[in-house]
Amino acid sequence: MGAGVSVILASAWPEKVESLVLLEGLGPMTCDAKDSSKHVRRAVEKRMRSNKTLYNEDGTKRGSRVYKNIDMAINARVLTAKRSLGGHQYVSREAATLMVERAIVQADTKTSDSSSSSVSFRHDPRLNWPSLQYTTPAQLEAYWHNIDCPTMLVQADDGWPVPQAFADWSSKHLKLHCNVKLPGSHHNHADPDTADAVADNVVTFLEEYLIMKK
Repeated sequence: MGAGVSVILASAWPEKVESLVLLEGLGPMTCDAKDSSKHVRRAVEKRMRSNKTLYNEDGTKRGSRVYKNIDMAINARVLTAKRSLGGHQYVSREAATLMVERAIVQADTKTSDSSSSSVSFRHDPRLNWPSLQYTTPAQLEAYWHNIDCPTMLVQADDGWPVPQAFADWSSKHLKLHCNVKLPGSHHNHADPDTADAVADNVVTFLEEYLIMKK
């Protein structure tokens, strides 16, 4: 979600952003304004259902899902990319390992039958719930128009699928100084087989930006 946050930041505080690099993202997720009521209902109903699984009858919060060991957590992260994301996305085991190692904690074995090597993810599961509100297309256009720094977009061959209509629309409103498509999937900046190419292209862009600034 870094690209979404970065677009909003660069738009709201353009004087604080000298250059912008977007990896596999063009801005915050959008929805048509006419569907706002549907999204609010879906989000609230999800919260009502999920609260029953997040909290015990006495109101205390239940622990996150427990994995018997870190390898099982890594396997789950690899499978998530294949099963839950659009297109032909994937994440290498090497990249998944790096992400999982910084995202887990030792599980609370006091309330489980798991061994001391058991782990669980540290993030709040509510982060996966649908949002109550989304940015409208008109708002996203406004964000794009207010960005006045050199901007680079890096996309992956097997990354997040972008409908052609959305790509054409964004090209009319977001001024890109550099747009490259590189091998890999959505996490090609973390996969050891493709990370170097991403880094090299970003460095080249930033060096050219420094020349333009002079």
